[in-house]
Amino acid sequence: MKIVIIGATHAGTTAALHLKQCDPQFEIILIERNNYIQFMRYGIAMSLQSGIPLEKMFLHQPSDFTKLGIEILLEHTATDIDFKKKQVTVQSAENEIKQLIYDKLIIATGSQPIVPKYAENFNHLNNVFQVKSYQNGLKLQEYFKQNKNQDKVVAIIGGGYTAIELLQSFAQNNFKVVIVDRNPRVLRKYFDQDICEIVEEIIRPKCTLALNSEVKSLQQIQSKLHLNVFNNKTQEDQLITADACVICIGDKPSTNFLVQAAQRDGLELETILDAIKIDQNSITSIPDVYACGGCAITRFHGEQIFLPLAQDAVRQGISAAFDIINQTNAKIPQLPTFDSEVTMAVRVYDKVLSQSGLSTAHAQQLFGADNIKSHTVKQLQKLDFMTINESVLVKIVYRNDTKQLVGAQVVGDRNSVEVSQIASIMINRGMDLKQVVQQDFAFNQWFGKPQHVLQQAALEVILQEGFK
Repeated sequence: MKIVIIGATHAGTTAALHLKQCDPQFEIILIERNNYIQFMRYGIAMSLQSGIPLEKMFLHQPSDFTKLGIEILLEHTATDIDFKKKQVTVQSAENEIKQLIYDKLIIATGSQPIVPKYAENFNHLNNVFQVKSYQNGLKLQEYFKQNKNQDKVVAIIGGGYTAIELLQSFAQNNFKVVIVDRNPRVLRKYFDQDICEIVEEIIRPKCTLALNSEVKSLQQIQSKLHLNVFNNKTQEDQLITADACVICIGDKPSTNFLVQAAQRDGLELETILDAIKIDQNSITSIPDVYACGGCAITRFHGEQIFLPLAQDAVRQGISAAFDIINQTNAKIPQLPTFDSEVTMAVRVYDKVLSQSGLSTAHAQQLFGADNIKSHTVKQLQKLDFMTINESVLVKIVYRNDTKQLVGAQVVGDRNSVEVSQIASIMINRGMDLKQVVQQDFAFNQWFGKPQHVLQQAALEVILQEGFK
């Protein structure tokens, strides 16, 4: 069987490895437009903060695949697909054209940064940055090295995870940072207002926050960047002058030419929010064509959303691979992807925030404002007499009618992330608070308490409200 994979992303490489490991007879061709594979975009901020070389931020090297017999076409771009003939056209950096025939096609083209119109003509400047590719990282790293400890002003446009991580990288090297975000709170997409306020309390001494604000235009005047910003709350204009600007307002799926190619062939590659619609086995609306990762949708509490996350890309890549393997070897089962709980974590100086499932606002949209409640617990992670003992704050979100756990938000040290990991499984399995209370957790007097903090939160709700 000939399998062509477009994109050496987290999803594409995962699928390739599992396919070849399960059946060495598969002929696999992996197409990648860059001269590298599987770069971790979140490694850019990590490299700036830690000093770990950017070259370390690759999860695999091409040799990991070629030694297994997987053919990799680096610096090759898929320019066309004939879905009826099952043929992919690729073009090399030297403009050589090839046609590749496939039995199965896996689309793993990933996502690309959203570039607002006001910045479309500024990407060539050495002080305007995106945060996605290895090349983006090298460009930002060079500016960082040349200008740290010089009181340069950096404007970060966006208030998500990437912005918070970059803030710490710049601030610890004496850059002055301004975060510009159209939302009233940073990290608003993921956390409730009270948790966002904790983040803002931590970062305010390190930066200037321009919230409720949208950039209307960007100009370069001599060596400075002028950002014309409109505050949606005060209805006032503001001028922000910076030495550099980092744009991290989100991504969009890389699917345009794929949809057009299908239409030309009289087929429909179904999309939602421009991301490819897939089922639990990563199968698209076109026979023998799979999609996974940043180009595909994610299922989240009955909704189909676009939110490219590495862990979901890996899971979808596994699903695609095992569906193909199952067709040639029925002894190996399919591994359909469960719905995502969008479980994420971010380090904010000496705190780590993590979350899983629905925020209160999102849950209210799905189940009704009167049917969603939350409860917050703050306690020490270990027995009270332990001398080294960090606190953890846990907020659970639950349905009032069924007492089903639908979300969890956590603030603590790095060990507290496991709370969100556990909550993810509980939420995905549809557990109610009674079931949470009676789950079996390990206890050791050196590093825990007899009752897990999630159990404590659930029990307090039951004691206060009863269980109908």
